Amino acid sequence: MNSKARLVEAILCETPDRVPVVLRPSRFIEWLYGRGDWRGQLKATEDFNCDGFIYVEIWPPDPLLWSDAPFPKEVRVKRKIVTENGKRYLVREVKTPKGLLREVRRIVDEDLLVKLRSMDIVSDKWYSEEYPLIKEYFVKDYSDLDALEYLLNPFTGSMLKELKDAVMATGSKGIVHASFPSPVNEAVHAYGLKNLLVACYREPGFVRELLEIFQSYLIDLIQLVLSETAVDAIHVSWCYASLSSGWSPGLWEKYIEPLVKEQVEVTHIYGGFYHYYDDGECMRLLPLLKDSEIDILSTLPPPPLGDVDIAEAKKIVGDKICLVGNLDIQLLRYGKPGEVLEAACRIVHETAPYLGFILGPSDGLHAHTPLENVKAYVKAAEKYPIADH
Repeated sequence: MNSKARLVEAILCETPDRVPVVLRPSRFIEWLYGRGDWRGQLKATEDFNCDGFIYVEIWPPDPLLWSDAPFPKEVRVKRKIVTENGKRYLVREVKTPKGLLREVRRIVDEDLLVKLRSMDIVSDKWYSEEYPLIKEYFVKDYSDLDALEYLLNPFTGSMLKELKDAVMATGSKGIVHASFPSPVNEAVHAYGLKNLLVACYREPGFVRELLEIFQSYLIDLIQLVLSETAVDAIHVSWCYASLSSGWSPGLWEKYIEPLVKEQVEVTHIYGGFYHYYDDGECMRLLPLLKDSEIDILSTLPPPPLGDVDIAEAKKIVGDKICLVGNLDIQLLRYGKPGEVLEAACRIVHETAPYLGFILGPSDGLHAHTPLENVKAYVKAAEKYPIADH
């Protein structure tokens, strides 16, 4: 059975020939090959003899996140650097047909950036203006929402070509994902996480309108990508909608579940798999995620970074969701090969009674993760033909 067939069987909660095992895009792949894009990911699947979950990030250039990203042609931008209390800030004032937006973000000084790099928080290729410490967000209140829509860049033909190239190159080696940030992630970039959570209680109408701006934009992109390419899956990062980010199951059900269900419905209409990404605590969300009809859930971190008991999680979702991940990236980075193999074998053994599981790391691997440790966890999956259980 080739990797693509094996992964599809697992996603459908059917019976592949063995437990699939995947990597995920990360600073590890960038560190190892000098590039973390789909080409680097594909090389890693070949070098480590694992199954290919290949991610292509094709969200148009995002000025909400990156300080040097271009803005749409309809707006005019003024940039200036100011100093306050010894700290440097980048001020961006954006004039749109619907009003003026203003953001102020700290420019991280080189000493702090060196520290962040040493802690593996940012990669060596990041520079100071790309690590956003926002002092003033573009969105302050209702009056900014009409103008916010003008900060969303259009999708381009070159992005479609990138997806088509990835699909062609991957072939039977794996599953290709078109990868997007969720509406919550984008709302956090525009308004701030704390602001957003507080507004869920104080201004629910405002929150829904803010999220709908990005939801509508994303739905259009999902439809375009699935109708124009042979991509296998839609991957949406909901990391800022995690319980670890401050959301409760009640808030998730009220504000986020409707967005997920709409995205899932559109994805399924076009024949794609829907992959929900949450790199934090999620055990209390599993019943809601099960009802949302997502196909894939990752990355299922165990304690202390997460809360996932993988056997219990699989018992809750049954054959409704394929679970991906769970192997502690801290262990992979700092443990010994024997410890990694033992932990990976335990995870696979606990999930073997169930269908719909793919072994992988609990998040993107750290740079400098020992290659022997990666090979050890790949070996663990290969030791478990599902037919034996």
